[in-house]
This record gives sequence, structure tokens and C-alpha cells, in this order.
Amino acid sequence: MKEWWNSLSERERLMLGAGGVLLLAAALYFILWTAFFSRLASLRLSVPEQRGELAWMREAAGEVARLRPAGQGGAATAAGGSVMAVIDQTAKQEKLGGKLKRIEPDGENGAKVWVEEAAFDDIMRWLQLLESKHTIRATSFAAETAAGPGFVKARLTLVGQ
Repeated sequence: MKEWWNSLSERERLMLGAGGVLLLAAALYFILWTAFFSRLASLRLSVPEQRGELAWMREAAGEVARLRPAGQGGAATAAGGSVMAVIDQTAKQEKLGGKLKRIEPDGENGAKVWVEEAAFDDIMRWLQLLESKHTIRATSFAAETAAGPGFVKARLTLVGQ
């Protein structure tokens, strides 16, 4: 091949080289052009289908909101957060954040909470806040005395309404 190339005149080599470059450029152009336009055509075909799915999802979301009873949010409370998140936030607000030793989910809308060495009055104030502002109430409460007078260790089961 090298011998044949060297046997060509300078003008023939130039013409063959330029023709090869043009052929390569044309091939790349048409390959990219057809790929681009075939992808564009498939996207244009999928747009109406995607719009239909979006309309269905919006309709379904409206129906879910309509069917959900007032104050029910599945795992969400009236305040807009999960039961576990509301429990944690309100405990910190009521200065019980460091006293919560464990919180674990209990069903769809509930949580089991372990409180260590907390003032009984603080726990009662916290439970009243949960029920009045977040529609979360205690369905189970067990306490035993702790280190000092008025302090308890407690196990609670809380459920969002």
C-alpha cells in the first residue's frame, strides 16, 4: 500500500487525501444528522403520551386529596410533617430533646418513645402540646420513678390522628 501511495504523483495524492477527508466528513454529517432527527421524531411522538400521563397524575392527586379525611395525612400530621419528625421537634421545643432515648415507628401513623430522667410535668406539657397542636395523642403511657422527686422514666405509644 505504501509503495502504491509513493508511486502516485503529488497531485494525485493531494486529490485522494482531500477526497478521503470530504468522504469522512460527509459520512459523519449524515450519521449524526439522521441520529438527531430520528431522536427528535421519537421525542415528538412521546410528548402527547407524557402529557396524558401528567393529566392522569394530576387527576389522581386531586382524588387522593378529596378522599383523605380532614386531618389525615397517612404518615403526616396536620402540621405537615411525619409523626416521628413532629415528636422530635416538639420534644426539643419543650426541652425534652436530650431526654428522648429512643423513637421507633409503630404502624403507619405512630411511634414508640422512650424518655429517660425527665420531669413528669414536662412530659405532660409536651403531650398536651402534641395533642392540641399536632393531633398526636398518647395511646399508651407507662412511667416509673427515676433519680429525683418528680422525675420519671417513661415509655409512650403516640399516634397521629
